[in-house]
Amino acid sequence: MTNTRMTDTEILEKTQPVILRQFTLRPNSGGIGRNRGGDGVIREFEFSEPMNVAINGERRVNQPYGMKGGGPGERGAFFLCRKKSDEEGGWYRRVKTKPSATVVVKRGDRVVLHTPGEWKVADV
Repeated sequence: MTNTRMTDTEILEKTQPVILRQFTLRPNSGGIGRNRGGDGVIREFEFSEPMNVAINGERRVNQPYGMKGGGPGERGAFFLCRKKSDEEGGWYRRVKTKPSATVVVKRGDRVVLHTPGEWKVADV
């Protein structure tokens, strides 16, 4: 699954042991200025069985640059949200991972992806 060629939610949930809990725009992540870039998105996945999850992300360290009077966009991020045990209250612990990582998730764990804001060329 990529930002360029995203898998439909129905196909993802039908073929993988995952539930897409959130898929929204990241407000104001496209930068500021005369020519704002496009906002990134937030995607949150919950896993219904243990598995390996790999991400290869860009623009997690350096911000997407602004163009033609636009400011830089927000960096992307990758979070692993571990489900606590029932004795701990059943809530999640959120851990930011490296830009490119492979993590082992358990049933009930979640992964949250924040894609970076995007630059755009100003309309002429």
